[in-house]
Amino acid sequence: MRNIILFSLLCPVFFLNVTGQPAIDQTDLDALISRSKQTNSSALVVYLEGKLYYENYFGNRKQKIEAMSSTKSIVSLAIGKMLTDGLLRSVDQYVYEFYPMWNVDVKREITIRHLMNHTSGLQNYTNTSVEIYPSKDFVRLALDAQVVEKPGTRFRYNNKAVNLLAGIVEKVSGKKLDVYLKENLFSTMGILDFQWSKDKSGNPHGMSGFQVLPADLAKLGQLYINRGGWNGQQLIKETWFDEIVTPSALEPTCSLLWWIIYGKRTAILDAAHIGELKQYGMPDEVLGKLEPLKGTYEDSAWRRLVTNEIINTSVWKPEYMEILQKNNVGLSRKKYDDAIGYATRGSYGNHMFVNPSKKIVVVRMITESAYTKSNDTQSDFADFFDFASSL
Repeated sequence: MRNIILFSLLCPVFFLNVTGQPAIDQTDLDALISRSKQTNSSALVVYLEGKLYYENYFGNRKQKIEAMSSTKSIVSLAIGKMLTDGLLRSVDQYVYEFYPMWNVDVKREITIRHLMNHTSGLQNYTNTSVEIYPSKDFVRLALDAQVVEKPGTRFRYNNKAVNLLAGIVEKVSGKKLDVYLKENLFSTMGILDFQWSKDKSGNPHGMSGFQVLPADLAKLGQLYINRGGWNGQQLIKETWFDEIVTPSALEPTCSLLWWIIYGKRTAILDAAHIGELKQYGMPDEVLGKLEPLKGTYEDSAWRRLVTNEIINTSVWKPEYMEILQKNNVGLSRKKYDDAIGYATRGSYGNHMFVNPSKKIVVVRMITESAYTKSNDTQSDFADFFDFASSL
């Protein structure tokens, strides 16, 4: 017995298939595990029908891992909880109701919804090291930002705007974001071992900063499948789980800090799109590489092609990605059909996929040290959602 206990403590792989519990196709699971290992993953967790089905740390110790921008989706749950508890009336409340200094000019038009679906129009650098991390007060930085586009007219991924949500949580609840979630959501769910990065003024980050055990992050995906219910308690109202995945009219893959995963994704590169990229400042050397690739592709095939032909070549420079992010475009335009699941997305490939129809949650995480140490372009697991959605 002592040897069995010792083995269970040392072995980082757990495969659980309870009698009567539906099984995941082993071939698909093996493919996901193999790809996770190939991409230097620190953790892979699968929930099925509300139970832990598979857990692997690939020889690493079980530890809290920074969720990166997947944190944003957890902030969305905090907003849903405040709506449920009557602390907020609606996500269409104006931000100036909490910060009266915004009751001026175009800022008075910005709502919580705008902050959550990246359409606030607030000035923002995509590189967080330029303004955000050097700032001592992330909330104040967002409050002081100029409005550079009319709210609700353009989708621009905006870390600065999301950080302001942490301030709104505190204004409404009287508690810091991390404390509010701990007391009103996490404790009930048994999520007790977590940390949250804060700025120098003590504000929890909204854009990232949530350090959590991978299996506990999966619990939050299970909360989505349960439509806010947990052990007989309705923690968040059911309707919130419809609203947070209703596609934005300006960006069909995004809603209220959650991402939508489509079963059929088509990439289209034509002369019109190349002209648009030229207008945004993409250099001729890249456009020349794109020209012979014009056509219609299945999205994963396109990503492999453009990675091999452009991204991983000497012609590509980091500043070109900033052009794409600034203008919310890709190297092709996309067509989407049939949503099959929903996701949180974080840098380095810290992702969670939720498939409500199959009642599956898949979490893949990688520590910053493992990502940096690997020096491998595959470590961000760019095709994670292809593998996860195949289960």
